[in-house]
Amino acid sequence: MPTAGAPKPELLRLDAAALADATRTLAPASLLLDVNPARAASPLLVLAADLPAQVDRHPAAANARRVHLPDRLLIPGLVNSHTHLDLTSIAPQPYAGDFSGWLDMVRRSRPTEPADIAAAVAEGARLSLASGVVAVGDIAGAPRGQPTLAPTQALAAAGLAGVSFLEFFAIGKGAGAIERIQHLTDAAPRSIGPVRVGLQPHATGTVGLAGYRWAADMAALGWPVSSHVAETLDERDLVARASGPQREFLERLALWDDSLLREFARGLSPVQHLREVFERAPFLLAHVNDAGDPDIELLARTKQSVAYCPRASVYFGNHAIIGPHRYRDMLAAGVNVCLGTDSIINQHPEGGLSIWREMKLLFQRDHAPARDLLAMATVNGARALALSAEQWTFAPDRAICAVASVVVSPTARGRDPLKSALESSTEPELLWRAN
Repeated sequence: MPTAGAPKPELLRLDAAALADATRTLAPASLLLDVNPARAASPLLVLAADLPAQVDRHPAAANARRVHLPDRLLIPGLVNSHTHLDLTSIAPQPYAGDFSGWLDMVRRSRPTEPADIAAAVAEGARLSLASGVVAVGDIAGAPRGQPTLAPTQALAAAGLAGVSFLEFFAIGKGAGAIERIQHLTDAAPRSIGPVRVGLQPHATGTVGLAGYRWAADMAALGWPVSSHVAETLDERDLVARASGPQREFLERLALWDDSLLREFARGLSPVQHLREVFERAPFLLAHVNDAGDPDIELLARTKQSVAYCPRASVYFGNHAIIGPHRYRDMLAAGVNVCLGTDSIINQHPEGGLSIWREMKLLFQRDHAPARDLLAMATVNGARALALSAEQWTFAPDRAICAVASVVVSPTARGRDPLKSALESSTEPELLWRAN
């Protein structure tokens, strides 16, 4: 089986049981690639992706090295649109039902030294690549509340593409902390290798509206921006009524200031709380577990993207407490919904950081259409991270980000191969990738 190392220049033909992307499924299928790592803009170029008899007619087919994959479904590399790779060193932990207490655990346990942060990000990147993920929206955490480029630099060295969102906190008595992230962005590069630098106002309960307005101004200048929004009922209590565990959390950290009553306690949902910000710029919003019809309409109209993290929602009990996530209603309304894993803390010990397992959960629990799930894990994620969505489909004469494969059972012939793969116990394996 080929591996995902540095490819050599060659013409390559993969003859597989099937091929699937966000636009179509073919069975059987052949994929003809022009592999040239010296061609920086398109080291993996799709020459043809079709039924084998059609690929036979391509002028380059006769000179291609053939690789037979009779039990494999070919798919593009996957996108993890929301993750926290710098928390990988904490490992999976149980959740006791207290979100503020859980946040305290993360604050105590997260790596704080650059070398430890780099090691955690590197391990998270290794787990990501091992499950077919080639691009991420990674939150570059702020240990001790100090924004840092250490996770960004580690991600750029780890071989993944995407965006590293610099996390910051700025609320109440700590609102002046926004100056630290402003100073960091003044000196920060806009990208490091295949990784763009973005911004992450942490959440509605830890960043005031002034911080979000500044982030929207930066988004208008081309900076990618992400944020945790509408994740828990505790967040709704804080935003709508200025009460509950998240207010107590801010008071415990000596951050609460009664001036926040001018922002909170207006009866708004977390999404509506940010209406003026969304009117100004598109964000990538993590979770959005708590969304009513007016919220979905606002998200669609202002072209926000939502990174739904299914296993995290189950872990924190949001699926049971708030109700089923409305990702299908969001998709129907035109919201760009993609998939994320959140951190390894909320994953099963054997689950790693697998977007494929997020897809499988929705396929098995919700009977979500397999093609929709693959779109959420590829082109939708690419759009959310402002990557070229075209590089996540097998379109002739276009670059492809990566080629992965999943084992499909021989007994599945005659059935939709993507559905069969999602029903199996196998994980994607990267064959070739561009970066």
